[in-house]
Amino acid sequence: MNHASMTDRFDVIDEPQTDPQEADRLEATWRDPPGFLGVFAAINHKTISRRFMTTTFGFFVAGGILALVMRLQLRVRATGLSAPTCTTSCSRCTAPR
Repeated sequence: MNHASMTDRFDVIDEPQTDPQEADRLEATWRDPPGFLGVFAAINHKTISRRFMTTTFGFFVAGGILALVMRLQLRVRATGLSAPTCTTSCSRCTAPR
């Protein structure tokens, strides 16, 4: 069976035939909501992945800063960077007593 006989059987459509009003309605349906709260209500996979990457990077930076403060406190005893209760609560992720 050659290639020409297979393509003769099927109608090939390059672009889907859509109504301009229908295309506008679809665009409005799948568009990300505007504003700051729209980022959290988005259903687009690209927007959600950006949100995950931003959150991951934020926690990475926060952990690095906390590690730096703890190392500085261990290196120099009287830095006064953080109280012992603050260091303990930060490393255990609990509220200070």
